[in-house]
Amino acid sequence: MDISIFVIRAAFLALPGLVASKLYRKGRGYTTKKNWEDFVEILIFSLLSYLLLGILFSVVRWFGILNSSACISFFKALQDDNIPLNWWKIALATIFGAFLAIIASYFHRYKAITWIMRLIHASNRIADEELWELFHSSTCAQWLYVRDHKLDLVYFGCITKYSDSDNDRELVMEDVSVYNNKGDFLYDCPVLYFSRDKYDLSIELLNFALETPER
Repeated sequence: MDISIFVIRAAFLALPGLVASKLYRKGRGYTTKKNWEDFVEILIFSLLSYLLLGILFSVVRWFGILNSSACISFFKALQDDNIPLNWWKIALATIFGAFLAIIASYFHRYKAITWIMRLIHASNRIADEELWELFHSSTCAQWLYVRDHKLDLVYFGCITKYSDSDNDRELVMEDVSVYNNKGDFLYDCPVLYFSRDKYDLSIELLNFALETPER
C-alpha cells in the first residue's frame, strides 16, 4: 500500500478517536501531554468506538437483518486499500466515540478511577490534577478572599470561572468587594476579571472542606 494512501485512510478511520479525544479534552480541560499519550488516547477511543460498532452489528446480524459480510473490521480496512471506506459506518462509530467521550468526562469529573484505587487501597492519591484545579472544582470553594499581591488589593466575591492549570492564573469573580491590604473598603464591582502569575495570588477561606473520595 502506498504510504500516502495509508496515512489518508488511517486519518479517516481514526476520525471517531479524533472527535472523541477533542470532546474529552473539552470536558476534562487542557493538560500538557506527550505526543505518544495523545496518540494512545486517540487510538483507544477509535478502537472502543469500532468495538461498540462491531457489537451493534453482531446483535443486528443475530436477528438476521445483516449478513456476515456487512461489517468489515477496522484493521482490515486499514491494511487493504482495495476495501472501500464505508462512510456511514465511520459516522456511526464517530457517534459512539462522542458518547465514550462524555462517559470518560464523567469518570474524570468524579475521579472514578482514583476513587476505585483508594477503595482497594492501591493508592492514597486524591486526584491527578494540580491543586489549583482540584481546589476550584470543589463545590465548597465559592465565596472567598483573593489576595492580589501585585496590586496590594483584596477581592471578596464568588469565583465563577478559572483558567487551566498550565496557564496564567486567570479568574472571573462576581459580586466583588475590593479592599486594600489594610482592610479599607474601596468599591464594589459586579464582574471582575484579572490575570496574574502563579505567585501573585493567594486565596483565603474561613470555612473550606475539600471534596475527596471516602477512605
